[in-house]
Amino acid sequence: HNTYIRPGSISLEGAWRPHPDNGHLRTIERLVASLREVVKAGEETGIPYAIEAAVVSPLDTADRVRDVLEAVDSPMLKFNADPVNLVGSLPDLWQNSTITNRLFDLVGHQVICAHVKDISYISQLTVRLEEVPLGEGLFDQVTFARRFEAACPNGYFMLEHLRDEQYPRAKANLEQMLAGAGLTWET
Repeated sequence: HNTYIRPGSISLEGAWRPHPDNGHLRTIERLVASLREVVKAGEETGIPYAIEAAVVSPLDTADRVRDVLEAVDSPMLKFNADPVNLVGSLPDLWQNSTITNRLFDLVGHQVICAHVKDISYISQLTVRLEEVPLGEGLFDQVTFARRFEAACPNGYFMLEHLRDEQYPRAKANLEQMLAGAGLTWET
C-alpha cells in the first residue's frame, strides 16, 4: 500500500553510504526538489511513498525528517519508521528510546510502516555498532512498538537484514517482547 523510497546519498558507493556533503543545505534542497517531483506520481495514482532515514544519509535525524516532510508538503509522502537507523553513537545506543520518542513526537502522524531490527555494540577499542538479530541487541523494542501502534494502528512491522534461518527466531523474540508489554498484533 505504498512505494518505498530511499533518502539517497552523495556517495558514489551507494544510497546507504555516508558522505561529508550529505548534511549540507544544498543536498537537502536537492532531496526536497527530487521528492516534490517523485510524489507527483503518488498524487496521480493515490499510492503514497514512504521515505526512510539513517545517520549515513541526508535524513540523519528526526528533526531533519520532519523538516524535509514539511518542505515537500504532500499527503503522498509518508515515513517508514526505522529508529535503529538513527543510532549513531554509544550515547544514542544507551538511550535509544529517546531517539524513538523524538521520531514519533515529530513525524509519528506521517508514519505508514516500519522496519524492526536490533543493534548492539561490538566490543573493541573504536566504536562499532552493528545490526544483530532482533532480541539479541539493546534496542528498546517495547517503546518502539507502543509508539508505532499509537501512531499507525493499522500499519505493519517488517523484519529485515536477516538470513533466512534467523527470521523465525527474530519473530518469536518480537512476539515475546510484545506480549511482555501487553501488546498483541496480527501476524
